[in-house]
Amino acid sequence: MYTELNCAFSLKRHTPEEVENALLFMTGQDDEEPKSLPPHPLFGTVRWRDMLRGVGKDSQAPAWLEIADSGRYRVSIRCVLTGYDTRSVSLFTG
Repeated sequence: MYTELNCAFSLKRHTPEEVENALLFMTGQDDEEPKSLPPHPLFGTVRWRDMLRGVGKDSQAPAWLEIADSGRYRVSIRCVLTGYDTRSVSLFTG
């Protein structure tokens, strides 16, 4: 069982810093785990820290964030989540 997650989006200009920090950590662009996380059940799961880092034999290209010319973060995620409960991924789907 696996879930393939493919998405690309821009964060709103006033996205909470804890969301930006969580995504930067989850994508491996920041090695330090955020002190404050968004209030979401995903962060109560065991594997949230590694799910976007492209680790494991089933992983695709890693996820990333970059600052666009507009000053907003652009996010690109393409990964295969092996053995995850798909309800945990709802952070990205609303």
